[in-house]
Amino acid sequence: RSNATFALGRVAEQRQVSAPIVRALGAALEDREARVRAGATWALAKAADKSQFTAEVMQALGDGLKDSARDVRRYAAAAMEAVAKRSEDPAWVIKRLVAALGDDRRDVRYNAAVALGRVAQKREVSASAVDVLGDALNDGKA
Repeated sequence: RSNATFALGRVAEQRQVSAPIVRALGAALEDREARVRAGATWALAKAADKSQFTAEVMQALGDGLKDSARDVRRYAAAAMEAVAKRSEDPAWVIKRLVAALGDDRRDVRYNAAVALGRVAQKREVSASAVDVLGDALNDGKA
C-alpha cells in the first residue's frame, strides 16, 4: 500500500490525478501504518497544485501536522501551501502552520516555515502570524 501511494505521488508530479484517486489518498491518511499515511501525504502534496481537493482531504492534511509519524508531519507541512490556495479560510491554514513551528523535529519546522512564508507572500496574513515567525527566530530550536 505504501508503494502505491508513493507511485501515485510520482504520477501526480506529472499530471492531474482524478477525484477518486485524491479521495483514496485522503482515506489512506487514516491508515494504521505510518508509512502508508506518509506516502499518502506526500502524494497529496505532489497532487495539490493540479488536483481538486475536498474539504475532508484538506482537513486530513491539516490533521497530519499532528500525526505521531515525523514524515507525515513533514509532508503535511509542505502540502499546506497548496491547501491555502484552495481554502476559503487561510487563517485555518496559517494557524496550523504556526503551531507546527513548535514541532520537535527541525525538518517539520522548516517545511512549516517555508509554507507559511509562501502563504504570506500570496495572501494577506495577520500581524500575529508574522510575530510568531519572528519569535521562531529566537526559540533556540532552529
